[in-house]
Amino acid sequence: MPGPLRALSLDLDGTLADTLGICVETFQDAIEQLQGRRPSAAEVVAGFGASEEGILTRLAGRQDPDLEDRWHARYGELLAASRVRPFDGVRQAMERAAAAGLRLAVITGKGRRSAEHTLDHLGLRDLVDFLGPGDVSGSIKDQRLRAFAMETGIDPAHIAHLGDSHMDIVDARAAGCVTLGAAWAPTTDRDALAAEGPDQLFDSVADFTGWLEEQLAR
Repeated sequence: MPGPLRALSLDLDGTLADTLGICVETFQDAIEQLQGRRPSAAEVVAGFGASEEGILTRLAGRQDPDLEDRWHARYGELLAASRVRPFDGVRQAMERAAAAGLRLAVITGKGRRSAEHTLDHLGLRDLVDFLGPGDVSGSIKDQRLRAFAMETGIDPAHIAHLGDSHMDIVDARAAGCVTLGAAWAPTTDRDALAAEGPDQLFDSVADFTGWLEEQLAR
């Protein structure tokens, strides 16, 4: 790193918890109810990066003004019924970073409503200083990272962003941040993540926590 770590940004789905499967199932259920066809997981995932509204528009157009509300209702049902929790060690790492004085952000492709719902379900919302949600147009994490830097007054070079997608690396690099790859979720395409050349790539939360301790000791 070019200087001391002063802030940490984290992606949500696939980084904090194994929630991508629930997201995919919610889109499949919503579109099937509307159109009578069930989109494939690959068709759903192709839209990831945009918010729920953006993905639903891509899959179904604007056929139903209530579709987004029904998506959120179904997502809430599936999330409540699941046993999904933060990956082991994630909350402890976030607590350690906060205790050391780092500012914490969650920057995600999810819309604000579903991001807040998910963080509440995971019991992590209390640790988050800044939430940067997604947009209907696609990934804008670089813009959200710049907004986080501006709000906190921290140079992006002292902010690290951790995510499980190659686009996390692309956007964090565009914002001038330290790029960290999280390859511990079963849904992560590690090869695609590694190919983007993050500054650090972690195969486990324990590996990330070890790196974090090294940074905090500098």
